[in-house]
Amino acid sequence: RLDRTVNLEPGKRYAIAIETEVTTVTSQNAWDVLEGFAGTVEAPSDWAMEHDHYLYGTPCSSWLSSFDA
Repeated sequence: RLDRTVNLEPGKRYAIAIETEVTTVTSQNAWDVLEGFAGTVEAPSDWAMEHDHYLYGTPCSSWLSSFDA
């Protein structure tokens, strides 16, 4: 797959060079990668407690607990 557009003229001959892309492999495990993202996401202060509400739209548990009294 080309990483940019190429304008070729019809009827002309072209030489195409195929090169492999060099990628570096890091020795980090999944926990190291996740640790790099820790604290970088903006979220409400009750995100940990109310994640079902924010992800799936379920009623807030703190709101429901006010009816338990």
